[in-house]
Amino acid sequence: FTFPKTKEGPVITHDFVITNTGTDELVISDYKVSCPCTKVILPAPILPGDTGIIQVNFETKGKYYEQDRSIILITNTKKGTEKVRFKVFVIPEED
Repeated sequence: FTFPKTKEGPVITHDFVITNTGTDELVISDYKVSCPCTKVILPAPILPGDTGIIQVNFETKGKYYEQDRSIILITNTKKGTEKVRFKVFVIPEED
């Protein structure tokens, strides 16, 4: 997902809609990010055929220019992990 250009300061949010295309319940138990500026709210287990939302919140304060962030999701899928990614260009505050 690519956010529109954003001025430094606010927390920006995006909801990733996830569909369980498997035959078993999808469980996303945890996540890993490279920066504490990114927080994630995980969905409850998702039944086959249903959807869930992964809410990503990014703190733009102190972040400048092109930001490219990946979130590794710890799941019960065959791979054991899945990834979502977002980008945003943060315009620095003027002094």
